[in-house]
Amino acid sequence: MSATTSPAPDADSLVTAVGLVWGWLEQGQADQALVLVRGCIQCWPDQAVLHLLEQQCLLSLNLPLAGKSSINLATVPASWQTLVQRLAARQRLNQRATVQRDRKSFDTQRSGGPR
Repeated sequence: MSATTSPAPDADSLVTAVGLVWGWLEQGQADQALVLVRGCIQCWPDQAVLHLLEQQCLLSLNLPLAGKSSINLATVPASWQTLVQRLAARQRLNQRATVQRDRKSFDTQRSGGPR
C-alpha cells in the first residue's frame, strides 16, 4: 500500500483559496474563514500559508491556537513575514492576557469575591 500525498495546488487555486479566506477575515467573518481554511488544509496540508491563515482566524475569534501552531518559517514566502510577525505578537499578547485573567480569577475565588 502506498502512502497518499496531497496534490500540490496550482498557483491559481492557492491564490483563490487564500483570497477567499482573507476576504472573510477582512469582512469580520472569522468563523466562516476558519471553516473555509480548514477545508483548504484538508486538501493541501503542506501549505504553510493556509496554516498561518488558520491561526489568524483563531486569533480573530479569541480561540486558543490549535493544530500546526509551530510553522516552519522556511516554508513561508517572504511576502508573508509581516503576517507571521503580527501573529506572533498577537499570540504573545493573548497569552499574557490569559495569564492575567486567570490570576485575577484565582485571586477573586481565593478572597471570596471581587475586590
